[in-house]
Amino acid sequence: MSRVRRFDEQQQRRTQSMFRTTRIAFVVAALGGLSACAGSDLERGALGAAGGAAVAELTGSDVVAGALIGGAAGVVCDDAGVCENR
Repeated sequence: MSRVRRFDEQQQRRTQSMFRTTRIAFVVAALGGLSACAGSDLERGALGAAGGAAVAELTGSDVVAGALIGGAAGVVCDDAGVCENR
């Protein structure tokens, strides 16, 4: 394989990684902003599940597991003192 071809492939991987990171940051920021509006455990759980599923999809992980983890985190975040229940 030529050096130019390897360099091009490396550049493509870096670009894809950068876009993936940017998408994850956008999803986390958007859902973080929305979670401030959530008042009940159910609302925070739903937003957490959506966020967990989105991040799992963007990272190529198991979406169901991401939704379960995100939903659980959303439900217990006020009990753990991470978010305030207004």
